[in-house]
Amino acid sequence: MNWRALGMLVVAAAVMLVSSWACGDGGQPRGEGTPQATVTPRAVLAMAKILKTTDGGSTWTIHAPDSARYLMSIDFPVDAATGYAVGWGGTIFKTTDGGNSWVAQPCTAPSLVAVQFPLDAATGYAVGLNGFIVKTTDGGSNWVALTSGTSQDLWSVDFPEDAATGYAVGEGGRILKTTDGGSAWVSQAPGTEAYYLFSVDFPEDAITGYAVGRGGIILKTSDGGSSWLPLASGTAEDLWYVQFPLDTATGYAVGDGGTILKTTDGGSSWVAVDSGTTQDLWSVDFPLDATTGYAVGRSGTILKTTDGGNRWLPLDSAITLDIRSVQFPVDAVTGYAVAEGGAAQGQSEGGGP
Repeated sequence: MNWRALGMLVVAAAVMLVSSWACGDGGQPRGEGTPQATVTPRAVLAMAKILKTTDGGSTWTIHAPDSARYLMSIDFPVDAATGYAVGWGGTIFKTTDGGNSWVAQPCTAPSLVAVQFPLDAATGYAVGLNGFIVKTTDGGSNWVALTSGTSQDLWSVDFPEDAATGYAVGEGGRILKTTDGGSAWVSQAPGTEAYYLFSVDFPEDAITGYAVGRGGIILKTSDGGSSWLPLASGTAEDLWYVQFPLDTATGYAVGDGGTILKTTDGGSSWVAVDSGTTQDLWSVDFPLDATTGYAVGRSGTILKTTDGGNRWLPLDSAITLDIRSVQFPVDAVTGYAVAEGGAAQGQSEGGGP
């Protein structure tokens, strides 16, 4: 991973300081009284892209919502009709017609990196830079900033069973847990500070979960986050996403250099699978089972497997932009992906460098 380039993105997304942020109506301060970052990108970005397939990835149609922000995450919580996408600059989009049109949601915030609606299309959470966490209970009409208790970047959020108990992970090995729908977040697992975590997944309940991150780190908890133990991944590549599709036994992790890892014994051992690419991979989704899945990443990379990850075939995304997130909401046929967009030379926004 080019950390210098990533650092430029983070700096570009956070250079001016203010005391608090609000999303929609009734926003509340997010942190602990520490300054927070406003978004001033280095350059105006080309239009972000949302991709859709209705034939299992054979063809993808491209939608360009009215945004020049990088899009980082997508979630269709209950069906293939209503979904959300989030990204840099506090960008939040919603569709109710299967991605044909996307409407911007009211949110003024730092950059958002991940979004999840645990049970329905009404109550959802998004996390991002500077410890920012926002919540909606009305389908995105209003987003309220929650107090996370940290100013460190958060990269992933997971509410495994309901909208009450959830986890967020990020910079400095930060692992946060809430049991009251986000009103209070408690820092978990002292001793993980040396890690930088990018993704968390609790596949069955709020007890057993996994987190992955920089340098091939994989952590596992079997006690609801009270303790996290490192697992031997067999790689030093950064791991960006982890998913256990059905249970706590079989899971996948993807990362830099085309890395795809698979476990069938709850993480005790991980096997490197030949992805057929050296492009960085940033997201993976097995929608129904551990057999058919998709992985996406740098330069428009989309891969598909139909044999449990033993063999991955490239699909034509029709773009060369970096794809950050993929989801097939209800089956392995209809799916969505979001792409970051690209910088337009010689243009700037808000007086940024």
